[in-house]
Amino acid sequence: MSRLARTGLFVGTALLATACDDRRVVLDDLPADYGDPTHVDLGTGPARARHRMDVDQLDASLFAATGMRWEVGTTNQLTRFRATLGVPNFATSTHEDLEPSPLFLKFVDDAARSVCTRLLDAETAATRTSSVFLVHADIDDRLPADQDAIDDNLAMLLARFHSRVIEPGSEELDPWRSLWSASLALTANEMGETDGETAWRTVCVALIDHPDFYLY
Repeated sequence: MSRLARTGLFVGTALLATACDDRRVVLDDLPADYGDPTHVDLGTGPARARHRMDVDQLDASLFAATGMRWEVGTTNQLTRFRATLGVPNFATSTHEDLEPSPLFLKFVDDAARSVCTRLLDAETAATRTSSVFLVHADIDDRLPADQDAIDDNLAMLLARFHSRVIEPGSEELDPWRSLWSASLALTANEMGETDGETAWRTVCVALIDHPDFYLY
């Protein structure tokens, strides 16, 4: 072996031994005090961006909450307008836009008004046998005498439509109680009589129009 080759072999062996010798790692160079960590505001919102339901989910949620679908005659309107709402047909489109567009919100409101009208008509009929909306309150209940029954019903509705568990006496019910009261007041006639069905129907429409119903 030539002198140059022997020198190169020696240098390479020395470098390899140095790299493998963990005794050369200086551990005392790390600082003893890292100080306070930088504050990171995690916020109070959801961990991901919320998306709206697709049309099939909206149809199923309407039925789960009210026991009814948005129908004219026997035609499900969400089925009828699937293409308009952007449901892919997999011939010319494969992706459904899940942004809450003005068109989507318009259809949600139309569905809410139709379903809530039929629902309250059914629940105030003399022949009704069960209720999913007026469970704790009666159509003739009024504030302040019947506040407990009205609050119980509002709390039940928020759990049913928005999956929000709220105690009946909570301040979180104030906006919904105010909506019910304001709607009731607008129905007063010259004799001071008010229409409870209209007030509860307004609450029903607002529950479905609310983002907590169609976003997840």
